[in-house]
Amino acid sequence: MEINVLQTKKIRAGSKKSHQKILELEADVIRKMIPTGSYTIAMEPSGRCLTSEELAKTITEIEAMGHRDLVFIIGGPFGLAASLVAGCNQCLSLSPMTFTHDMARLILAEQIYRACTIRSGLPYHH
Repeated sequence: MEINVLQTKKIRAGSKKSHQKILELEADVIRKMIPTGSYTIAMEPSGRCLTSEELAKTITEIEAMGHRDLVFIIGGPFGLAASLVAGCNQCLSLSPMTFTHDMARLILAEQIYRACTIRSGLPYHH
């Protein structure tokens, strides 16, 4: 499995842009970055929480459906636009707690690594 991290440039709020406008601008940029036919997962506080084992199983199931690309989407300071979330295949949550964008990316990367370890049949708790 190959993993790529893509990051958008920060959209400056400015005095004339509402939070909603920034979310929609970010969503447009994100949509253009997603390969056609990808299985998309929005990382949202309201999403489903999974154990590491459940994430490994979910990735296996998505792969079995024939999806070549699996895209996890983490929002910026204002989250993700509702229109972007609605277009995703799934919504997952890292935790009911709030994390910075950088911490969320780190935690997600670690969980993807752990899921790959589980899928390989290697011990992952030590």
